[in-house]
Amino acid sequence: MTLKKLLHQMRTDGVWVLAEAAEAMQAYVAAKFPDTYAEEIKKYQTPQKYVLINENTVRVISLSDQTWAGVEEYVLDESILFRESRSGRIRVVRYRKDVQRLLSALDYQVDDGELELCRTPKVKLSLKQTRTSESFQAELLKYISPEEYEKYSKAENFAELPLIEIIRK
Repeated sequence: MTLKKLLHQMRTDGVWVLAEAAEAMQAYVAAKFPDTYAEEIKKYQTPQKYVLINENTVRVISLSDQTWAGVEEYVLDESILFRESRSGRIRVVRYRKDVQRLLSALDYQVDDGELELCRTPKVKLSLKQTRTSESFQAELLKYISPEEYEKYSKAENFAELPLIEIIRK
């Protein structure tokens, strides 16, 4: 996909893309799962829909069961920039301080038990686990269709989405 095509589709019905995993997650997966990297990295890639709401507001819908999912709005050419590298790769620069969060998966976390990391006679080290509640999906469906949710929430459909790089500042 070219930048020109992305911007055009963003202005019509919106455009679905696959945001690559953050550099830290790429390094983690490469170190932890070198033999199955291609499959494991998909867990950290996020389908996103970009929609131009009006002349200068871009809505980004991030579809995931992870805490970074949700809906955000940015001001075009101020808090979100679209660029294309010489190789044709699309880069999206997003400024965190200027984002308006409309929906965040962080607000829909429910307790999912405890994971014991280690135990000694005197110390027990454990991690509280959470998961995103089902009510988050209902809220997300106010921004995308049930068909879009069904299609893009499945990793087997990621291959058809153009991969973009997200740069957060």
